[in-house]
Amino acid sequence: MVFREPKGSEEIVDGHSVWSSCEPADRELWCMSTTAVTEKHVLSVSVRRAKAPAERVQPLAQEWLPKMLKRLPVT
Repeated sequence: MVFREPKGSEEIVDGHSVWSSCEPADRELWCMSTTAVTEKHVLSVSVRRAKAPAERVQPLAQEWLPKMLKRLPVT
């Protein structure tokens, strides 16, 4: 089960259901994308950028998820 941020949204990235959200913090924008790996484990990637709109930052977090999933050991 993936934790879903109230302001986030679900998207499909490379065939994986991904929950993404962005929040401003100080003068930066934090974006996080999360996907389920197993029933009990999730993989989250967060990216922060100063003075950048969510439309540019959120895809950065999403593009890293499939790359990281490929690096996980198969059990």
